[in-house]
Amino acid sequence: MAAQKEDRRIRRTKRLLRQALAELMNEKEFKDITVKEITDRADLNRGTFYFHYTDTYDLREKIEDELVHDFKEVISSYSPTPENYSARHMLEQAMGYIQEQKFLIRTLFHSSSVGMACKANSQW
Repeated sequence: MAAQKEDRRIRRTKRLLRQALAELMNEKEFKDITVKEITDRADLNRGTFYFHYTDTYDLREKIEDELVHDFKEVISSYSPTPENYSARHMLEQAMGYIQEQKFLIRTLFHSSSVGMACKANSQW
């Protein structure tokens, strides 16, 4: 059976929550972000958040999973032919995807590196 396509309203809600989390992650450490702050920023009800995610960590994990999945899709859609064996087209598509998602990717990388730096400093 084919996967059911998400309703446009659900896609919009998830996009607003992802955007709100990314904006907040640029302002403060991830561990200090609450569901209330995310839903206030997204102008959504907390119940709506919990309908889709269990907590802020679940939201972040699903964002990361979606980015990885979509990036794999971009790469796997490339099928070289004997006439066109160059990886240039695949790289252009991959870089285009990264460019489209640069705010979110940069935010996640920065947040991860800040968290890792905090852990490393606490071990000293």
